Amino acid sequence: MKKIGRQSDSCCVLLPSKVWHLLEKPIHEFVGHSGEVLDLSWSKNMHLLSSSIDKTVRLWQVGSGRCLRVFSHNNYVTSINFNPVDEQFFISGSIDGKVCIWEMLSGKLVDYINMTEIVSAVSYNSDGKGAIVGTLHGNCLFYNIEDNNWHLDAKICVHGGKKSPGKRTTGFQALEAQDAI
Repeated sequence: MKKIGRQSDSCCVLLPSKVWHLLEKPIHEFVGHSGEVLDLSWSKNMHLLSSSIDKTVRLWQVGSGRCLRVFSHNNYVTSINFNPVDEQFFISGSIDGKVCIWEMLSGKLVDYINMTEIVSAVSYNSDGKGAIVGTLHGNCLFYNIEDNNWHLDAKICVHGGKKSPGKRTTGFQALEAQDAI
């Protein structure tokens, strides 16, 4: 090891005996959508949301094979996100421009907004009091959500450079204030 360590063009890498292990069969499979799944959102309470081109959002209990509830849209559901503070609520966005707040257990539509563009991404803020909606044309709309009602705070347009083929917004990741520093 001393001899190898002295050579400038060599290095010593130690790998654990088990780096990654893929199983041939999935641990669990959720069956129910009739089209491709476009987005997933996991809750801390062992729930999973899946959205699809079959125009639905499905709620699953992790560890159970059955669908707990189906939430319907009029078109493909492109994006979903649990409220990080109160996971009884989630938002969903569709290519018809509708962004909805749903109550998970009752299945009720709490509030919605209609956009004039295809919604390609939605995310709650880390405090659960606001949301960001992204569109296929690169617009990002920032909403304040009070009592599950939408209020537009700001709008920015994110476009690629001259050689960039796309300007769509495809996803968001909410950061805690201490993580942003």
